[in-house]
Amino acid sequence: MQVAVKDLVFAYRKTRVLDGVSFDVKPGEVLGILGVNGAGKSTLFRLLCGLMPLQAGSILYDGQVLDRSIKTKLGVVFQESSLDPKLTCRENLMLFAALYAGVPVPTQVPGLDLNQPVKNLSGGMKRQLELTRVFLHQPKLVLMDEPTTGLDLRAFEVFWAGLRARKQTVILTTHKAEEAEKCDRLLVLHQGKIILSESPVELKQRVAGDPVIMEPRVPGLAEAFLKVTGVHLT
Repeated sequence: MQVAVKDLVFAYRKTRVLDGVSFDVKPGEVLGILGVNGAGKSTLFRLLCGLMPLQAGSILYDGQVLDRSIKTKLGVVFQESSLDPKLTCRENLMLFAALYAGVPVPTQVPGLDLNQPVKNLSGGMKRQLELTRVFLHQPKLVLMDEPTTGLDLRAFEVFWAGLRARKQTVILTTHKAEEAEKCDRLLVLHQGKIILSESPVELKQRVAGDPVIMEPRVPGLAEAFLKVTGVHLT
């Protein structure tokens, strides 16, 4: 799915949190929206999902505005868990699959006991279940807000390997350098504006050869973010 965002402006009362945001996403591209808390990531995510009405600007999905037919082609992972804690893992998957005719439910998920009640899972396991659930109906566009929060290193790598194999269009928000590294392209969102649109490699090249004068252990991408925004990724 192709996404075209043009001239988004959004304000809470008199505070403008998005200021003329425009970008395109190509089919099959994994786009990361990189920024610190307060940059406008969550507001942009809610607008992309259709959770809030547009105030100004437009968002088109394969040339169409967001309607019911488009929503059925989306997969969404929120920062906060949307699982039913009273149900088992399997029942949560079945409940979601029931919304889409003919969607199969996996018989097993690596690292999870599908008969386990969700309320008994760790935060990382809940995240694994949500990341499994979002792909059940083979969405054309996946929107994810801080998707790997709570995952250990192995689960993180397994998730990204699976995501790459699917070759789906993905838009995700993140404040983590290690996650931003995995994206095809990054939008650096700072104070409501997109100040850069580059690949992780291009962004890191901005500090290639620079003397490290502030934090010697900062990874290259985080250091580059600090250079272009003046703030630390946290």
